[in-house]
Amino acid sequence: MAEWKLDCDSKQRLEKLIESAGDELSGEGRKQLQKLAKQNTINFDDVSVIRTTLPPYQPLYTFFNRLNIHFESCEYKATPEFRAKTNRLKERFKHEEYRKMVENVDSTQSFGTVNLVSGIGSEMKQVFLFYYERLKFHIKMHCSIFIFLNCSKIF
Repeated sequence: MAEWKLDCDSKQRLEKLIESAGDELSGEGRKQLQKLAKQNTINFDDVSVIRTTLPPYQPLYTFFNRLNIHFESCEYKATPEFRAKTNRLKERFKHEEYRKMVENVDSTQSFGTVNLVSGIGSEMKQVFLFYYERLKFHIKMHCSIFIFLNCSKIF
């Protein structure tokens, strides 16, 4: 449940509201509000008591608008044994995840029955020879066209 902090200023504002209510507050209502003004925090039920006990013409917004929410400490407290055990489990799960990820990877880079990396040199040599033959053909063609055009100018 939500709680609000009552600092010194908030307590003084509440006491001023109690004083300004005057005789309209019953004795029990006054005691209840004075008890709340001495607390360090108030919850939603206390806010409802303040709202219903004080007269309706009181400027309650001067009190409620300046309240600050009280946050409890959410600090995680674990024993060293528990932390060590959780760290071991984290490491084990990371190791298992890595093992599952690489279990199908072949370290020799051979897929199936054929090693794809073993013949890379001979394949590159064949590609080189193919392009070398094409280059020789184009050079011969250009030279023959050049010679033909130059010879035709002579005759």
